[in-house]
Amino acid sequence: VTVFERETTLGGACRLIPPHRLPRDVLDSDIDFLLSLGDITIQRGKAVTDPTTLLSSGFDGVVVASGLTEPIGLGMANEDMALRGLDYLRAPDTHPLTGKNVAVVGGGATAVDCAATARLQGAASVEMFCLERLDEMPLTARERAELLEHHVALTGRVRLSAIHAEGGRVNGIETIKIDLPEGTPFSP
Repeated sequence: VTVFERETTLGGACRLIPPHRLPRDVLDSDIDFLLSLGDITIQRGKAVTDPTTLLSSGFDGVVVASGLTEPIGLGMANEDMALRGLDYLRAPDTHPLTGKNVAVVGGGATAVDCAATARLQGAASVEMFCLERLDEMPLTARERAELLEHHVALTGRVRLSAIHAEGGRVNGIETIKIDLPEGTPFSP
C-alpha cells in the first residue's frame, strides 16, 4: 500500500482535533501502529491531482480518501470576514481571542472544538448558534459535556441570516428563528 499525503505530517483532519481532546502522542502512537501492520509506504508532501495516472503507473487500484478540502459556505454578504472553523483549528494561536465575545455557527464536533478552544484561549464568552437543539446535535456525550465544562452558551433552532461588518471588522450577526417539522434529520 502506498499512501500519498499532500501534507508533510500524517493524521489529516485528526490533526485539527484540539490536543485537549486528542493528545498528539495518542494520535502519533495510533499512526505508528497502523504503519507497523504491513508493507505501507508513505509519500509525504505529494498531492495527487489525477488519480487515474496512478493506474497507468503500476498501481492495481486507487482509493481516493481526500476529505473535505473546501469548507461549505453559507452564501451571504460578509461571509469572507468570518473565520472558518478548520482554519481556526489549524492555527488557533494566530487568532488571539482573549477577552473577546465569540460566536460559533454550527452544531457539530468541529463547532464544539472551536468553541472549547476559544474558551481555553481566554475568550470572555462563546455562544454557539445552530439549527439543532442540544439533544439533537450530532455529538457524543463527551462533546456535549465539553460545552458545559467550558461554559459555552447555546442558541438552537436558529439560522444565521447575515454577518454585519463596519470598518473591515465583524460587528454583529443576524439570526432567524426556525421551526423544524417532525421527521427532519435533526428531529429525535
